[in-house]
Amino acid sequence: MIALNPNFVRRALALGLAALLGGLFASQTSAVSVCQKTSKKGKHSFKLRDACLTDKGEVAVNVGTRTTVFHSSNEEQVLIDGDNIALPIDGTSNTFSFDTTSESSDVVVTFTAGCHALDTSGGGWVDIDLNVDGTAVPPTDLPRNGFCFQTGANDEVEHTASYTVAVEDLPAGSHSIQVLASNVSLTGGLLGFPTLGDVSLVVTVHEN
Repeated sequence: MIALNPNFVRRALALGLAALLGGLFASQTSAVSVCQKTSKKGKHSFKLRDACLTDKGEVAVNVGTRTTVFHSSNEEQVLIDGDNIALPIDGTSNTFSFDTTSESSDVVVTFTAGCHALDTSGGGWVDIDLNVDGTAVPPTDLPRNGFCFQTGANDEVEHTASYTVAVEDLPAGSHSIQVLASNVSLTGGLLGFPTLGDVSLVVTVHEN
């Protein structure tokens, strides 16, 4: 009969158990997928599954590995007396720039500003467009992108409003954002043209 060293036996058992547990955890991790389903209204929902239900419209997607938040603000008051007026959102510049390193990044942009207007006739607003890399990002229609709404003559409006858009699958590189404001039917007068100020821009980049 061969005598076994008790320490050797304990080490062998420990290594065998570790290998078994490692194999179990590895198989569990590799088998789980992040499954995305998009509704008819464009909303995304996510599930963790062993396999995505492709017959129900689910597709496997990458899990975001890095999230970066950029922030810029400016207190300057800008008179909105025309169309497509670029707001100063990055110091003295009216263009905000940021970089992405992933081949595919999803970006959420939130714009906030204080608005003041006193219209002499009533019935107007300030239209806001958020342009990423020179292209307006939807939704670009009311009421989501309308600021300074007025419905009656000589009504005074003073409030803070916010507007958020999302861009999917931005490639790696340098990108730019501009905020363009247009006066829609707010008439002139002593304080007739609206002003936007206390601008804040938050850019959240999810790199996949």
